[in-house]
Amino acid sequence: GATVEKAVDRYTRILGAGTKETSIATAFGDKLGKWLVAPIADRLEGTQVLVVSATGSFKKLPFGILRHDGQYLVERTAVVGVTHVGSLRRRGATESRYRIDPARTLFLGNPDGSLPGAEAEVKALRQRFPASASLVGPAGTRTAFTKAGEGKTTLHLATHGRIDPAHPERSFLVLAGPDEAENRLAYREIPGLAGYLDSARLVVLSACQSSLAVEAKGGEEGKPGISINGLAAQFRRAGVETLIGSLWKVDDEGTLALMQGMYAELAQGHDIARSLQRAQVAMLDEGTYAHPLYWGAFVVVGDWR
Repeated sequence: GATVEKAVDRYTRILGAGTKETSIATAFGDKLGKWLVAPIADRLEGTQVLVVSATGSFKKLPFGILRHDGQYLVERTAVVGVTHVGSLRRRGATESRYRIDPARTLFLGNPDGSLPGAEAEVKALRQRFPASASLVGPAGTRTAFTKAGEGKTTLHLATHGRIDPAHPERSFLVLAGPDEAENRLAYREIPGLAGYLDSARLVVLSACQSSLAVEAKGGEEGKPGISINGLAAQFRRAGVETLIGSLWKVDDEGTLALMQGMYAELAQGHDIARSLQRAQVAMLDEGTYAHPLYWGAFVVVGDWR
């Protein structure tokens, strides 16, 4: 077990550092796939969705980037993460499956002006869904987001995710505004948005490290460090059933291609997990962004149906 965890830690650090060497991705994907995919390969035949409940170092690993028989796992099946069984429990027994409703979709991008790629992403998605709402640049304040988010079933935030490794509970999503009351959505306050987000079925955090679990080292007096499941997981505590977030710092152009592909699949009626999977496989097949650094960071967490 220690050997596997060491390999996971090393590979996720390499990806987090932005290394794009294909041979490294293939070598680590094959090694981890031998340990984690090969033992269940026969059960994966015909499987459409693999649900993973990860602990420890495995929370940092998107299982879709593992390899077996010369293929990435994402080429064989969609992969979904869950933190607990409650993630798959629906609010009502008669609730219909998720389908994107452009008129009930909100896109927020580049709130602090430092992410032109995120702004381009939101504008491209708005072209696909003209009936949707958007908050771009300085319009994306905390007040504007909570107000515009009411009644929306899909929320997409293309911004920075600021992770504080020493004090994970101080992490936040960057918004617009003159002060901390407006220009950030803090880790601790996200669950308190439940009243604004009670209609939300899907939250997409197109931000760096937005799903990354972080565990701080203990203090000098032997006190244990604080661990968090990531910024995206806090939206689950706010009642949102399904989340999409990233596990490392993401590339602007690669993320734009992935999000355009995913939303195109959602528009065709595919479920959330397979929409992301199909977009990832399309990037693999196209070649320009075939390295897992570009498409592998994003994961679905929760009820994908």
